[in-house]
Amino acid sequence: MSNPTIFIGLLLGAADLNAESFLARLRTTSQQLHVYSTWLLGRQLLDSAVQDPSSLTLQRRERTVLFMDIRGFTAWSEAETPERVVHMLNDYFEAAERCWSRATEFSQVIKVKHTGDEVMIVFGTAQAAIATAVCLRETIQILLEKYQLGAGIGIHSGPLVEGLLGSREVRGYDIIGDTVNTAKRICDHAATGEVLVSCGLYQHLRGAPDTAAIRLVSVKGKSEPLALVAWARYPRTSAPHHMSDFALRAECAEREDHRAA
Repeated sequence: MSNPTIFIGLLLGAADLNAESFLARLRTTSQQLHVYSTWLLGRQLLDSAVQDPSSLTLQRRERTVLFMDIRGFTAWSEAETPERVVHMLNDYFEAAERCWSRATEFSQVIKVKHTGDEVMIVFGTAQAAIATAVCLRETIQILLEKYQLGAGIGIHSGPLVEGLLGSREVRGYDIIGDTVNTAKRICDHAATGEVLVSCGLYQHLRGAPDTAAIRLVSVKGKSEPLALVAWARYPRTSAPHHMSDFALRAECAEREDHRAA
């Protein structure tokens, strides 16, 4: 074999090795980008964006928003090391994921966001939200009891705007609107181990709550008190003035009609 032939063979072999190395790096990078994109958008939004990029544009939609945060977290964290706080939060978020991932199987979880000790979950349906909340109530309380902590949950449904928000270089998929603010305010009023829902949402839910009573609360930015229903408490206890499901729905409907008038 002549020297030129050997030289060309070596060049082709080196080219094949470089090509294989490049393809391997490309596959690894693609897998990493998919993981990061799933973390940032969630599986459902990512799949939608791949099929139709316009699905991420700002749009007005009807959604159900759930907020959950830990009661007494700030005071507790002041006395703990950062490592122990992070360990507890990771356990907390993992436990929450085991609950909301069940709804993901039915494509009902639109967005999940962690902010400090707060979890926000956006659902496509109210029923998926309440099923997740009931799971969270018991799962999270059992987890947090060993830290002598607890969590409250608030849920509200209504119109909002969702999509990509931000500048040219920094953008994120988020939700904006009074529905979001109201859900957060409801969560603020939920006691440890309690799931509070708005009267408007309650009318669209199937089944009856563990405890049924309307609670009126004043919240910042609202001219009238919010009518709320304690859907569930942990541990289960009876409401001081338990109402039948029929009476509760009737009163909620009357209050919602008055509010809309």
